[in-house]
Amino acid sequence: MTSLKKIYLIVIPCLLVTAYAFAADDLPGYNLTIGRVRDIITGLACWVLQIILAIMIIALIWAGVRFFLAHGNPEKAKAAVENFKWVIIGIVVILATNVIIATVDNALGGDASYLPIMCEGDTE
Repeated sequence: MTSLKKIYLIVIPCLLVTAYAFAADDLPGYNLTIGRVRDIITGLACWVLQIILAIMIIALIWAGVRFFLAHGNPEKAKAAVENFKWVIIGIVVILATNVIIATVDNALGGDASYLPIMCEGDTE
């Protein structure tokens, strides 16, 4: 991985958090409490999760299209099935993020009472 890509992997999430904080009611550093930081991180996590799930659904559809376009070619069909398998595994991992976070948090002796992450529009 080039150093420019590494920089992008650090800078872009920082810019997203900063933009989200500026779009909020008060400026960062002014009346910024732990609850406010948790709200910013939760909002960002919900936004990223929704985008990733949309991408996964597109990938799932693409895997199905690849399977139909194989036209009985065993190599192309096998590649499409393999792609489908990895898309399904990705969707399961993304949907299991709350369980993964809670497991790691509990293993480190933390309190995962902030889970599940509730996005706007979710009902309790």
